[in-house]
Amino acid sequence: MANVGRAPGPCKTPHGTVVRDVEYPAFRLTEVQYAPAERLGAHAHDCVTVTVVLTGSFKEQADSQTFVCRESSVLYKPALKVHENQYGGEGASCLVFALTPSFVDLLGDDLPDDQVVHVPGAAAEVLVRQIIREARTGDPVAWSLALKGLLLELLASVCRHAPLEYEPSGPGWLSSVLDILQERFRDPIRITDIADAVNVHPSHLARVFREHLGVGPSAYIRRLRARWAEQHVARSARSLAQIAREAGFADQSHFTRVFKEEIGITPARLRALKSLQ
Repeated sequence: MANVGRAPGPCKTPHGTVVRDVEYPAFRLTEVQYAPAERLGAHAHDCVTVTVVLTGSFKEQADSQTFVCRESSVLYKPALKVHENQYGGEGASCLVFALTPSFVDLLGDDLPDDQVVHVPGAAAEVLVRQIIREARTGDPVAWSLALKGLLLELLASVCRHAPLEYEPSGPGWLSSVLDILQERFRDPIRITDIADAVNVHPSHLARVFREHLGVGPSAYIRRLRARWAEQHVARSARSLAQIAREAGFADQSHFTRVFKEEIGITPARLRALKSLQ
């Protein structure tokens, strides 16, 4: 996480039909409607944007990836990120937060670096409902303060859902460590075992790992387990206790706590929301 890239000047979302457009010191909030089957060719915005899908759906292509965004989902984009959009048969209605450069500077290096991040609707649904409620109060002062707080929560959720990627700028053995963790994260595994496998001291491994990944090995393992579990909670009929065991958690209470920290919603709530879809 580092410089997210941005251009000076006003924050804009120039596409779609603007329903309303309100500018505050930290962000510009625009409600936009897109026509059924509307297509937007390659383009970019001059600010960091966070799009909240109110209704409908769209697909976005960026960096050779396709993100499918449905109701209550959230899409984060760094400034100047080239992307294309294809809207669904019912079109879409979105709230777009366009962050000012000064607000981005205030957040420092905490935002994802040059990554598009998608937060599924099941994980963002509760927060999105709060945002919608505040955005429609009509009280300009309360709107600004409340929405700024909710936007920070939204950005925290974005960071939790950012891809677990590593740029190979560290020592060669660090890539081997990541390969081991990706393969064995659901197994009981000790840092000393990993250190022995790559022939480095455990404390040196932990320090270098944190320098390059931003978290320690144990936190990284918990994140991998939570994201693996997220897919199985949403898509399988297995009990939450069974998924917790298979993911490598010691017990279901620990599973629930880590899942909520990483995904932004409890596993039980995620399953309940999925059952309604």
